[in-house]
Amino acid sequence: MLTAYCFGRATRAERETVETHLLECRACWSETQRLLGAIRILETDPSMPGTLTPSDLAHTFGISGRLARAFGGHMMHVLLCSVIYAALYGVAVLVEVAYQFDKYGETGMAMAAVAFVWIFFTTPAGLWADWRLTRQGSSKGWAASAGILLGAAAALFAIVSPYLPSGPVTELNWQAYTAQAAYLKAISYFMILQSIFLLPPFHFVLAMQRELKEGRHRLALGLLTGDKLSVAPRGSVYPRFWVLSMLIFITAGISVFLHHNLMGNLRPSPYMNLFANLVQARLILYFLLATVCLVWYYRMLNELKRECLMAESPRIANRSSERR
Repeated sequence: MLTAYCFGRATRAERETVETHLLECRACWSETQRLLGAIRILETDPSMPGTLTPSDLAHTFGISGRLARAFGGHMMHVLLCSVIYAALYGVAVLVEVAYQFDKYGETGMAMAAVAFVWIFFTTPAGLWADWRLTRQGSSKGWAASAGILLGAAAALFAIVSPYLPSGPVTELNWQAYTAQAAYLKAISYFMILQSIFLLPPFHFVLAMQRELKEGRHRLALGLLTGDKLSVAPRGSVYPRFWVLSMLIFITAGISVFLHHNLMGNLRPSPYMNLFANLVQARLILYFLLATVCLVWYYRMLNELKRECLMAESPRIANRSSERR
């Protein structure tokens, strides 16, 4: 409703809803100020609408106009993903000591807090590097962010592993991993998660924002609509939404099988319930992060297409007229 509100076309009920929301949402407040500023320019200079091209208008009101803002205008997404991703690392520490929580619980809680804080700050740092490099026209933003996140995970393991038991803690019907090895295995799963659902979609959206800002709406629209001759911006890949969706379902199926197998082979212990609940929490966080990234990516793809159509609408109309 922000566009209708800024242009004075919202109903009274819609205006009240928007104004109430603006008191609580900084992102929507910033977007409203940006739109109102553009509208004031159009209103104060009568000659302006005649000199603006559809591409100029699309940039002013579209997603590419947010590229100059922190994280390309996706700060809330970055913060939410960072919280979930950091919680994964923290919960994973507790999982590895849960079966002997009376012995390792205090140390485990401290290391879980360290893991959460470390990942919470390093994840935005990686995404910030991606945004800065991509905004400047570099094709190395994705590699830089992946390197930062990989380095952060390696540093965290080096910090935490000395405080984890060097022998098995979880009691299973088969030979269990040592706590250190099990935590390293968990980190490898988290790295796979961010390398599929977090980094590639985020980098692709930034790269496409830059392409639209530079006026390449026709090429971008061809890529987003499946033109076989279109290519992704240099240094990025186009993660297909349907491919990511299938990966979530496949991974979920594998996880359910492995989780059932693990729970069925646990040996009774006073802390068995704690362990089971922590494993469930880790699983929920894992797929919550994937789902949040996928929903955000779907919305951003629509925003990119919307701006492309706004810029290309006169050309599309001319082509239709010529065919007739």
